[in-house]
Order: sequence, then C-alpha cells, then structure tokens
Amino acid sequence: PGVTEKLGGNAQPLRLIIVGHNPSEEAWRRGHVYAHPSNHMWRILIKTGLAPPGTTGPEADDGLPATWGVGFCDVGTGHPGTDSSQFKSDVFVQWQKEFYNRLTDHMAGAAKAIGCVCGRCSAPALVAFSG
Repeated sequence: PGVTEKLGGNAQPLRLIIVGHNPSEEAWRRGHVYAHPSNHMWRILIKTGLAPPGTTGPEADDGLPATWGVGFCDVGTGHPGTDSSQFKSDVFVQWQKEFYNRLTDHMAGAAKAIGCVCGRCSAPALVAFSG
C-alpha cells in the first residue's frame, strides 16, 4: 500500500503536474491517486481531454506521465489521511522544503533526459493544485 509520486521517473518534462495536499486513505490503500469512488478528478481529467481516450480511472495514473505528459504528486507524499483539516498549516510548512526539492529534482532529471542545459526546458507548462 501507499501512493508514490507519478512523475514518470524524470524521463521527460511534463506538461502538467497535478498536486494534491496528501493522499486519501482510499488512494493509499489502492496505490493510485484520486482513487476514492466519490472523487471527481478522473471524470474531470477524462471530460477535459487531460487524460487520453479510453482512460477509465485511477489505475491510469502510472502511465499518464509517459503517454500524456500529466504527472501527479502530493505536498504531503507519504502521509495518508482523508480529512485535510487534520493537517494544520505548520505541518504544510514542514512539508514545504521536501515538496520543493522533489519538484526541482524532477525538473533536473527531465532536463538531463532531454539534453537541456538551461533548466527551463524541463519545467512543466502548468502546476495545478487540487484540494
């Protein structure tokens, strides 16, 4: 169990990274982002074309970085909990540096993978915060 970040192993720059606050208990149990049946994220991704045709739900999260350029991570990766109010602002402050480091590590790896030396080529076109 657990939800790992879905950033495509730094193999390429992503066009979109969707950032949640922390994985829900259901996502943690199933190992996929936005996996709770009442969560509308996958319906939104499919309807807007941010997920490819044929996508049926959270099980697609592992492949989307490589195939569609859409990645997923949480500010509080590794800290499951459905009730976000249990994580007070001081907790998010504690997570801040690690979160920033994970994103910059992804960008550095993606830059190296595509031969970018400026560091800007590997930045996602959009980082969207959900929750």
